Amino acid sequence: MGKKGKKFILVELLIAVIIIVILSVIALPNYVSYRNKSKISAAVSTMGTVRNALESFASSCFGHPFPADSAIIDWSTLAKICNDNGASLKTAEGEAGITFMSYDRKDSNGDGEDDTYELIVEVPAVPNDIFGKRLLVTPHGVFKQSA
Repeated sequence: MGKKGKKFILVELLIAVIIIVILSVIALPNYVSYRNKSKISAAVSTMGTVRNALESFASSCFGHPFPADSAIIDWSTLAKICNDNGASLKTAEGEAGITFMSYDRKDSNGDGEDDTYELIVEVPAVPNDIFGKRLLVTPHGVFKQSA
């Protein structure tokens, strides 16, 4: 009867399973939140690289500070322009972790010349209600927005 004291009984196993379930319920939302924040941070970093490359483009092209609207129609054309100006972006949206939405050159001071731009991208696989799902990129910075 010495072996009887060394065996687990059903109640002890049940308690261990309950503890594991409780820890999982606590940890899963934190993991999902961390994953979403890391995807957004990676996208912000990538868009910072895009912003720097567009600044390089502007400094090397006299009279045309930023690419024309028709020059950037999707992620691959944006990546090509940026890569030609010092960036090293992946040319496929899925690999870059970005979904291209729009690019527009704008006249910021009303003088009739386009002297700024707005680039809008989204971070895929992040829920729409998460702040930072959409990113606005301008010469002034990268700004997180709600979708």
